[in-house]
Amino acid sequence: MEIIIALVVFGGILWFYYSRDGKKETVSTPDKVEESANVTAPYKVPEPAATTPIPLVVKAVAPAKAKAPAKPKAPAKAKAPAAPKAKAPAKPRAPRAPKAQA
Repeated sequence: MEIIIALVVFGGILWFYYSRDGKKETVSTPDKVEESANVTAPYKVPEPAATTPIPLVVKAVAPAKAKAPAKPKAPAKAKAPAAPKAKAPAKPRAPRAPKAQA
């Protein structure tokens, strides 16, 4: 039984090693694709209009009011010890009937 377990563990280790080995990525330099400038275009694209920076306007906000601290809780009242319950007197047992001998 121990031999089977050892073979299964060994097989798992080999499977992990070989499956990991196949997933290695080969890093190659990507092919450079140079785009030629389109000189034959019949029109020119105008430059984008310059944007004016928007001034930062900060409005004053009234500070939030903090909540009042919680009132302290009243101390717990001590429980009065429960009075022991009086037990009912034991009922007298009925006398046993003698066993019949055969």
